[in-house]
Amino acid sequence: MINISEDIDSLTEFKKNTNHFILNLKRTGRPTVLTVNGKAELVVIGAAAYQKMQERVELETSISEINQSLEDFESGKFSSAENVFKNLKKRITKKTPKTKRK
Repeated sequence: MINISEDIDSLTEFKKNTNHFILNLKRTGRPTVLTVNGKAELVVIGAAAYQKMQERVELETSISEINQSLEDFESGKFSSAENVFKNLKKRITKKTPKTKRK
């Protein structure tokens, strides 16, 4: 979470003190908002914090997909594996061009 009083700086200041910012990003794990002409333009985040954020997004996506599957199952929107494979075979057969045998 960004701390409004500590994590907003100008791009110019970031350029002048890059090493300081990198150490701070690693120490706090919080991103920094960089401004240009007083307006927020960029967000800089450390690699470890970014990785953690990506893992959370992937986990939330997986949980959402699992919940949707459970809802589909409970409402009867499902097929047996046998029917799924039969339908796939039909689709593949329709799309596969027939080759001439020699």
